[in-house]
Amino acid sequence: MKGDFNRFKLIALLIFTSLFVFHTVSAAGIAVTPSLINISDAARSIEYEKTITVFNPGNDELMADIMISGDAKEWIKIYEDTPDAGEPVNEIKIPGKNIKVKARISVPEDTANGMYRAEINFDTKSPESSENTEVGAVLKVRATTKVEIDVTGTEIISGEADLLRISDSEVNYPVPVEIMFQNTGNVVLAPGITIVISKEGKNIDTVRKTASEIKPGEKEKITVNWENNGLESGDYSAIVTVNIGDNEILREETKFSLIPEGTLTRKGEFTEINYEGKTVVGRILKISGTFVNTGEIPTKAVLKGEIYKDDELIDTFESDELTVTAMGTENLVYYYKPEISGEYKIITYIVYEDKKTGEKELNIQVTGSADSTGDSSKPTESGKAPLPTALVIAALTIFALVMALKSAFRK
Repeated sequence: MKGDFNRFKLIALLIFTSLFVFHTVSAAGIAVTPSLINISDAARSIEYEKTITVFNPGNDELMADIMISGDAKEWIKIYEDTPDAGEPVNEIKIPGKNIKVKARISVPEDTANGMYRAEINFDTKSPESSENTEVGAVLKVRATTKVEIDVTGTEIISGEADLLRISDSEVNYPVPVEIMFQNTGNVVLAPGITIVISKEGKNIDTVRKTASEIKPGEKEKITVNWENNGLESGDYSAIVTVNIGDNEILREETKFSLIPEGTLTRKGEFTEINYEGKTVVGRILKISGTFVNTGEIPTKAVLKGEIYKDDELIDTFESDELTVTAMGTENLVYYYKPEISGEYKIITYIVYEDKKTGEKELNIQVTGSADSTGDSSKPTESGKAPLPTALVIAALTIFALVMALKSAFRK
């Protein structure tokens, strides 16, 4: 009877130990997109910027080392996707969702023609030890974005443009002309835009604008506002042309109307307020307020706010004014650098056409240094054992228990 009881205890101990040992072996999984960055007809001395999204399907925060290999590894630097990203990084902190980083790729001037390759590897590593960290083994995993760069030495100047729309407006209010431009070449381009306005077949005004520089592969919406102060209501026509140097890539004519002031409704919604950046003293925060123009006329809008620290008003701010097209959406942005650690409350609202939206509030805890947020360039030690060691211990433990169990049954 006593022998049976001892055998029962050994079996229970074996089951419990097996469950415990294998429970302590955990895996941290990540994924990246895109899996491949391809730059064809790459030009020398041009910086290409690509966005990589790193996904963390779990709920726990992960740390990952960034390792770049291949013959083009020296051309690639990884930066945080923040307004004040300064130096390149070699590790990132991935919250329980995803994080974006910028890969900046520059081909040296003395590079020979040919295909060059690299791999951007994100290797998970032991998380920071804490009271809530279980002791066990961490299965480190790797997610990779491959990079292919075809250096041809040929300068390609090309682009595509589409006229999106010209909105009707009231007299003495801007008429927005929206154009979508994509740089399909391999050099930076600044397209030129010309708009000729006519009424009843007679040219009455010409607007010219050179857009900001657009990098290869990028697509941007360009808005040109025609000021019509002092003109009468009625039907008008616009001929829109887009040029890259001397090459005309778009010519299109469209009609629009100016109507008496006060005819169109003015409505807008303040839909969202958020911030980007690290909440650390001396680091810049990007505060963005989303405004949706639900009215029938282009509307000028500005984000305003009050900044409180410990319930005391310490500053006010106002973003740049933007013209938002009818039924359009714009992010109104203000950059703020906290100088003191503590609890900040930011009360924001949007003013448009002498109207004020409801208020939205941000609460931000600012810390004194990057180290206090866990933003350290040094790897941290985990309370978990390396995976091979844990597996060896598990195997030896189970082997010893099995041998003991066999011995017990012989008795």
